[in-house]
Amino acid sequence: MRLLETGFDGVDRRRERRIQNCEKYRGQLLSFGMHYLDQAMRGILPQDLISVGASSGAGKTQFCVNMALRNVESGRRVHMIALEAEQNEIEQRFEYGLLARAYFDDPTEKPFIKNLNYLDWVLGKFDDKLSKYESIIRDAFDSYKTFETYYKTKDFGLPELVQSIYSVAEKTDLIIVDHVHYFDLDDDNENRALKQIAKTVRDVVQNIG
Repeated sequence: MRLLETGFDGVDRRRERRIQNCEKYRGQLLSFGMHYLDQAMRGILPQDLISVGASSGAGKTQFCVNMALRNVESGRRVHMIALEAEQNEIEQRFEYGLLARAYFDDPTEKPFIKNLNYLDWVLGKFDDKLSKYESIIRDAFDSYKTFETYYKTKDFGLPELVQSIYSVAEKTDLIIVDHVHYFDLDDDNENRALKQIAKTVRDVVQNIG
């Protein structure tokens, strides 16, 4: 009878690998872009797979942009795959995040704008209040060159995802995929399709670290 490969290993050898991993990941903790999440979950390790879910319009894309913003400011290299956004929308959201922060950090601005939000900013509602920060933000953009985006312009399925990950594996610290339900998959069962996406990403992450 041929014995199957079990994958069992001794606790001593696994401890050695755990110590090696701790040394490898020390100083590589990434940020969620929100202080309370970083406090509660201690941040993101290189091999973590984080899934963000919320109802439509709740701010998932802006959350992802804020995560990218915070990590780029910490000197990390971030790549974002935008499957639903319009061309250059992510950069526009990036700029909005910088402008909003500059406004709220300015102690001379009292009272604050009520209900400051991305859409109204795009429509020009806050131009009179935020225009004075435009030059500051424009100068700051040179320091965000480690943030790169990819916009879906054709079919994008699991093969394209894997190829995209491997193409930047050696020059990135964080990969963000926005709107995974915009993947082009043959499976009509959304839950099963999402599970397959997560499994594929997990396998790739485990392989490249």
